[in-house]
Amino acid sequence: MDGLAQFRVRETCITCRSARIEPVCEGHYADEPLRGFLAADPWGESPMPALAGAWWRLVRCTECGTRFHGRILTPEWRAHCLRVWMSGDAIEAFEARDGQAGFPSRFDKAAFWTGHVLSIEAMTRDGRRDPLKILDFGCGSGEFLAHAALFGARAYGIDASPARRAFAGRSEVSIVADLADLPEELRGSFDAVTLFEVLEHLDDPRAVLESLRPWVRQGGLLVLETPDAAHVSAIRTLDEYRLIHPLDHINAFSPRTLGEIARLCGFRRVRRRLGYTSAGPVQTLKREARRLLQIAAKPTTRQYFRAA
Repeated sequence: MDGLAQFRVRETCITCRSARIEPVCEGHYADEPLRGFLAADPWGESPMPALAGAWWRLVRCTECGTRFHGRILTPEWRAHCLRVWMSGDAIEAFEARDGQAGFPSRFDKAAFWTGHVLSIEAMTRDGRRDPLKILDFGCGSGEFLAHAALFGARAYGIDASPARRAFAGRSEVSIVADLADLPEELRGSFDAVTLFEVLEHLDDPRAVLESLRPWVRQGGLLVLETPDAAHVSAIRTLDEYRLIHPLDHINAFSPRTLGEIARLCGFRRVRRRLGYTSAGPVQTLKREARRLLQIAAKPTTRQYFRAA
């Protein structure tokens, strides 16, 4: 697409739909340090020429406390961002940051995915018809799907990015572009629907969760994980940029607001049953201690819910 990027304004809260919102922080894309952070990211095509004169604004709902970007790319420009700016080459460059600061190693990611599969399997045995059936929304290149399939699960994925779907295809993982592309007979049959670091990217996360609810069986699970942006109020550091990236991380959830949006969409919070994914005694003891302290532990933005 030629010319300057176009933006639209979100005037109501992404969680409770209230129109009572207030600004938290704002600035121009050309301002430092944001300009430098954007320039250092891997892009298929730099977005900077299209962002000349553009500005961003993070806002807060005064009713429920949810924070989100009030100015986001229009659907056409969002599609351009996924197709051109975040191209296949850019995704591969991003995925290559294995083990670098702020990015988990392949071993850690594999243990992470395995732990979730074990938890989901254990928590859905009652009322489940084998095999385990999982839908991963915003599945990226399909890493979690591949791990679930190794355990015999029927795993389905949805991702809007053409580059990510193509990347997954090279790994023999089948992913569709939209919920409407799934077979209708799967409606109401999934034991679990998962969204790992997805809600922060969505224009209307509540609408997506509401559309997913009919695909989860009664008593099935919803697994949500987002970055915890509870205390971020500006873009001054690289960590803050990663949490509220105005082109990409357009929603800034806290443990409380993540639980609230799930509740409004028909899910109730439950305690996760932990799975052990390490043979090391120290790691195992830490995992067991975490299980025992779960009630008193600090809330996180990694949460499990059941379909009410």
